Parts: sequence; structure tokens; C-alpha cells
Amino acid sequence: MCGICGVINLEDRTVDIEKLEKATNIMKHRGPDDEGYLLIGKTCMEYGGHDSKVDLPQLKPEKDTIIALGYRRLSIIDVSSRGHQPMCNENRAV
Repeated sequence: MCGICGVINLEDRTVDIEKLEKATNIMKHRGPDDEGYLLIGKTCMEYGGHDSKVDLPQLKPEKDTIIALGYRRLSIIDVSSRGHQPMCNENRAV
């Protein structure tokens, strides 16, 4: 079963990326097949993790991040990289 966690930034500071990675890695047993991150601020930015199977940049802090999501994927039915989560739309607005 996949797992998702997140941080909502209600203050004017940068989201603690190390804590997000740690929370995501705690769920590795729920989704050992893939790891992804989404930072939402003025735009959406997708990142991969150490266990990512997709070609995405490694997670890094973004100054304007309001919501940060971490995701662990268990590939059962769709084993392709197209199931990588979380994801943005094509123009990164949503």
C-alpha cells in the first residue's frame, strides 16, 4: 500500500526538507518501489528521491513552498514510471 505525508507552511519560512524526507522514508515499507516529492508555492515542482525510478531532480528547498508532499509507491498494477506520484499538470500551475 502506498503512503503519502506532507507539511503545510503557515509561517514565512522554508519547509524543513530533511524532516519531510525522514517522514517519507519512515513509510518505505508501504512503498519501496518509488519515492517522490512535490513542493507547491508559486508553482508546483516535482522531485525524485533516492529510490525514484524516474528522471527528476533530487529534492531541494524552495523558498516559497506552502505545501510539501512526500510519497512512497508500491507498484502492483501499474509498474511503469508513469505512475510516479505526486505529480503536477503540464504547465506546473496545479
